[in-house]
Amino acid sequence: MSAAIRVEAKRHEGVKLHLNKVFRLVERVNDQQLKNSIKASLSIVRAQKASRECPRASAGGIITALPMATDFEVTDGII
Repeated sequence: MSAAIRVEAKRHEGVKLHLNKVFRLVERVNDQQLKNSIKASLSIVRAQKASRECPRASAGGIITALPMATDFEVTDGII
């Protein structure tokens, strides 16, 4: 079970890293309307990710659920 938790934690960190990279890349977009639209979409994804970040723990402190990459939604087909 601990191997599965480590794999999930690694995947979660990868999602976080790549989401931050996309936020930095958006700054290179010259079209202000497009940039704002992408930022708005990314903010929604980040908010959904943050709302799922807090793992639920049992009374014994064992993690019983972690967020999944498939939980993120695409908004207006921008991401």
